[in-house]
Amino acid sequence: MTADMMGLDFERVEGGRPGLVINTSCEHLDDVPGWIATLPAGLPLLLQSNDYVREPDHRSCVPSLEAFKVQAGLSELWFAGALPTKNYTRFMLIGRR
Repeated sequence: MTADMMGLDFERVEGGRPGLVINTSCEHLDDVPGWIATLPAGLPLLLQSNDYVREPDHRSCVPSLEAFKVQAGLSELWFAGALPTKNYTRFMLIGRR
């Protein structure tokens, strides 16, 4: 399913609770920890963010992978990685809320 993550009730989505939620644009959220807190406990997540603060629409950039881990506050972390690019570094976390 592709939908507006801010408007979904992840406990009551059509077809039942998802097996994985993917958010590849955490840097665009005003409140990443607040959004994550609305998700059901134990839900598997794949999250991405970056450190590209020069983009005006980026409101929640993180300066490092460690800062992203803190921001996400996952109860279990299965993967954490950083991919340097020409203009920024993209960070990815896979784990459980």
